[in-house]
Amino acid sequence: ATKNFGARKAYSNILAFIDDDVFIEGKWAEEALKSIYIDKADVVTGIVESKDIKGNIFSELMTIRGRYISLMKNRIGSISNIGGIIAIKREVFEIVGGYNEYPFICGANRSTDVDLSWRILKYGNIKIVQNDQMRSWQIERLTLIEYVKQKFNSGYSLQFHLLFWNRNPYSVNQPQNRSIWTLLKNIIINLNIINNAIFMSKNFQTRGMIHSIKLGYALSIKRIAKDLGSLKCMLINTKLIKKSRLVNSTSINKDLKC
Repeated sequence: ATKNFGARKAYSNILAFIDDDVFIEGKWAEEALKSIYIDKADVVTGIVESKDIKGNIFSELMTIRGRYISLMKNRIGSISNIGGIIAIKREVFEIVGGYNEYPFICGANRSTDVDLSWRILKYGNIKIVQNDQMRSWQIERLTLIEYVKQKFNSGYSLQFHLLFWNRNPYSVNQPQNRSIWTLLKNIIINLNIINNAIFMSKNFQTRGMIHSIKLGYALSIKRIAKDLGSLKCMLINTKLIKKSRLVNSTSINKDLKC
């Protein structure tokens, strides 16, 4: 809501959004404008690194990969969260609807970033550029284990959010992309959503948040049931396929359960 409010008050045709715990380096704004006016980009992002409270840069594992821009590849597995630290043309921001003012899962600020990223991709015909000269860093006061745990609990992975909404044709929820391991991962992820929903319901009582929590809880239960059913089918089919190989059966397809 605050980012949308700022966008409405801004007078420029180029909008920049930077998280409150991020510090930009050098000529971030100049590089952003260069990408927009010279490279004809509609959306520009750079690289965000993490620093601990002492100012030491974390290892490669700690680099905030979710803020790297690879949306131009237009496929899950390469899509990243660009919604938090970007420069974007006003007309594009308005076309895609700005930030969602009713976060749909726990880790609310990050979920709105992810939602905006997905709508930018879904709209199509929007040129997105990563300018490596646009460098910034985010202060972290966590150990490696705490950092990873925090990012997982806040739904940092974009794939996690897209699975939650089930909108994306490249998601692992599609039959052609399924495997036993992805199903097991989905179940664990959705159990984590439920755990977060329980925590949020105890600590946040606003009307919009309660509605989002109930929605997330219900959808996660439904998805777990669906994935358990798919997992059962896959295990049955695996046994049937192995059996058919032993007896050289050619009629296995009609016996498959899903």
